[in-house]
Amino acid sequence: MGWSMSVLFGFFLLPAFGVRHRPAPVAEHGVSASCDDFVRVTDAVFTGRTGAWFGVGGTRDYLGGDTFGPNALSIGGVDPAAYLASHCRPGRR
Repeated sequence: MGWSMSVLFGFFLLPAFGVRHRPAPVAEHGVSASCDDFVRVTDAVFTGRTGAWFGVGGTRDYLGGDTFGPNALSIGGVDPAAYLASHCRPGRR
């Protein structure tokens, strides 16, 4: 019983030591992406920050650390650079 209580207690400590819960991004037209996860390099080129995911329907791809522009990627039939360029404007999330 002692070891099981230790494990259970450990699960409660995880959020206190860096395991962050990020709210799910709002999905538009089946796309789930957070503009805060991407840095605009030029009008149409983006770099994914650490933890950047881009998803369409059931297809998700990790784009953290990747730099991409139009016609470079297609995730679930959507070009992430084109989508971000049209949906991620200053002041918009």
